[in-house]
Amino acid sequence: MIDARTVIHFMSRKGYHPVPLRTLAKQMHVVDEDERHELDAVVAELEAEGVIRRRGKKGLSLARPQSFVTGVIDVKKRGFAFVRPADREGDDVYVGPDDVGQALDGDLVLVETSKRPRRGKMLESGKVMQVLERRRTKLVGTLKTWRKRRYVVPDGMSFAAEIGLYDKNTRGASEGDKVLVELSRRPGAGLTGRIVEVFGDASDPSVDIPMIIAEFNLPTAFPDEVADEVSRLPEKVPAKDFKGRVDLRRELTVTIDPESAQDFDDAISLTRTRNGWKLGVHIADVSHYVRPRSAVWDEAARRTTSIYLPTCTIPMLPEKLSNNLCSLRPRENRLTLSALIELDAHANLKGFRIVRSVIRSAKRLTYREALAAITGKKTKLPGEIVKLLKNAARLAGLRNKLRMDRGALELDMPDVELDYDEEGHVAGAHPAERDVAHGMIEECMLLANECVAAFAEERGRKIIHRVHGSPDAEKLGDLFFFAKTLGLSSGSRDSRRAIQHIIAAARGGPLSHAVSLVILKSMQHAEYLPESGGHYALAAEDYCHFTSPIRRFPDLVVHSVLKEFDLGRRERRPFDWSSRLETYCRDASAMEVTAERAEREVVKVKLLRFLSDRIGEVMHGVVVSVEEFGAFVELEEVPVDGLIAVRNLPGHYEHDRRGHTLTGNRGRFRLRLGDRVQVAITSIDPARRELDLRLIS
Repeated sequence: MIDARTVIHFMSRKGYHPVPLRTLAKQMHVVDEDERHELDAVVAELEAEGVIRRRGKKGLSLARPQSFVTGVIDVKKRGFAFVRPADREGDDVYVGPDDVGQALDGDLVLVETSKRPRRGKMLESGKVMQVLERRRTKLVGTLKTWRKRRYVVPDGMSFAAEIGLYDKNTRGASEGDKVLVELSRRPGAGLTGRIVEVFGDASDPSVDIPMIIAEFNLPTAFPDEVADEVSRLPEKVPAKDFKGRVDLRRELTVTIDPESAQDFDDAISLTRTRNGWKLGVHIADVSHYVRPRSAVWDEAARRTTSIYLPTCTIPMLPEKLSNNLCSLRPRENRLTLSALIELDAHANLKGFRIVRSVIRSAKRLTYREALAAITGKKTKLPGEIVKLLKNAARLAGLRNKLRMDRGALELDMPDVELDYDEEGHVAGAHPAERDVAHGMIEECMLLANECVAAFAEERGRKIIHRVHGSPDAEKLGDLFFFAKTLGLSSGSRDSRRAIQHIIAAARGGPLSHAVSLVILKSMQHAEYLPESGGHYALAAEDYCHFTSPIRRFPDLVVHSVLKEFDLGRRERRPFDWSSRLETYCRDASAMEVTAERAEREVVKVKLLRFLSDRIGEVMHGVVVSVEEFGAFVELEEVPVDGLIAVRNLPGHYEHDRRGHTLTGNRGRFRLRLGDRVQVAITSIDPARRELDLRLIS
């Protein structure tokens, strides 16, 4: 296919000289008639937009080759954008709201650059000349009508954007319906498309989940070949599969999960010894059923993760695997990989083994049941299970102290869980629980993950690592400056210790959440990589994900690699891991971000719907972000954030990026990150995912 990107790239090559269109076609080896028509259309469009110019008899060339850069555009909430150049080093190019054109967030664009004054400096600014490649080919939006013209306003965009409809068939959609639009890829078509799916009335809450699934292009039904492959698997684990495995069915083993969990991929066992502890972390052996080159494997590699939306789960594996054969259900034999870990009396690691095993869970516990037993409340659980839980809680406390001593960081960033009324409608939200029982399981899983990563490193095995790099020095400096303005600074020269001090000083107070947000923004995003790079937040030299192969593809890859080379399984045709790991890591890291965004967007849409009939109501909240255009406030009653826009504050305000403040009225008034404020809800737009607030006090 001949597109603008291809033509521009060709004309940008060193040694290119202006040539007529016919010669250009020959040089680009365009001989097919359809491709020649495409080239003619692309050149005509680029010429009309001023990107290409005719230089007399010499022919066609880029108008100003030194002024054009290509890169991915990052469109901000207020309509302006930044483009990171893909073809040269240097700072991002600022693009004003009027110069974004028809580019959408994440698109690959061609930008014409120039020097313009901004904030008292001459900075490189740009204008989008051409969208070279759309990041998303489909968008969700609301069908609108103006006079006789029908168009779609895409969701989640604060800036004005309209999608024209070149196909008049609206598939039965009416004014105000949520629809899915497939964007046109025709040269010169601009931001146009056609409706391919209708979700229903935008005011109907039942459209929220399908809408987000379509917006983020999340997978739904499994392909037929996957279903066929899974149908041939046994209904129960046959005894012949126990051969060559360590039999741990006599070990007292339990699973502990949320009440709503359907799949249980980890279990623990624990015994006290004269000199310490023997901990068993047992993980479902998904790799026994899902092998490289199989249809299920390829689909899991495409999905990379299970996605948990309110009232809806999009699984990585079909139900027969995730909820049956691989789920560590109580009183059923299950195949596992076990990390058998020995620790001394102070919970220091003495040694470990990674083995293929078979277990039989004694009990499926919820976190609530486990917490009751640990805290000494009356319970119907057998005494031996209560003893296991209390010992595990004590061990977890010791392990947590050791991690903190080596510099691990724990932020106060609970997830949001929705509350529902008797009819299933959202009735509010609350921070997700995090108690001793949750911490106990987390410590066991963290230790197992570290052991497995060390196991692979010692043997030189290429696996997928979970890497969290050290924070940028400039961002750390900004963090410590902000902490100092709050009186939370530490005298430690070690960045970990200094951050730990800030977290501890803020914990439990009104600044805790805001400080955690600033710390999180100063950190790099954890990612999957084929090489070990350490984990800054966990203060771990080697770290991988091993404990959730039902819902995370990287964990399944780690299991498969270890079994192929170290744990007794030999493939007839060895899999080429070295050429695949980088792709697996890139896809898993990208999909993780997409899944997190989708989960947040569903929660926000649901909460904005819940608040929609409370316009004018006064609430309390905490400032969680301060930007040049205003301050974001998270409401205390309902954990959703809204904007106090600078334009709605009296007078002129100055933004201090390092101090996270907006200061106005000649220094007499200041909004700062962490401030508790009283606000009134002025407007709510679920489609744009916006909540506007007015400052009361």
